Amino acid sequence: MVDNFHRASLQYGIMCLKKLNYDRKLLQDRRRACETVNRDLLVWSNERVQRWVEEIGLGAYASNLTDSGVHGALISQDDTFDSQAFALSLQMSPQDQHGRQVLEKHFAVLVSEYRQTAQLRHSVMVPSSTN
Repeated sequence: MVDNFHRASLQYGIMCLKKLNYDRKLLQDRRRACETVNRDLLVWSNERVQRWVEEIGLGAYASNLTDSGVHGALISQDDTFDSQAFALSLQMSPQDQHGRQVLEKHFAVLVSEYRQTAQLRHSVMVPSSTN
């Protein structure tokens, strides 16, 4: 294991497989179904994430994700992996403000289905302190 990030990547990959009952065919079918559409982020491979980066106009950075451990299960399930962490994985310069804004905007849309669900679960489990 290279570092904690790769450990987390592996753990989220296993979580994805568990959600699919370790059904390899189901994983392959779901991946095929989202090859050309931006949905079902959970099953995206690292290569599919790279294609998405190219689609949003940041192709110059896409190859930096090769062997990075960034995949759809990590992006969709790890609430600590935000657009800033993604920019770091892409090795984007802090000075590339335009690129970071593009990434932030598209990233928010990409994860919205997963992050809103997690936020709703959390808000239901944690009672509000305002009464």
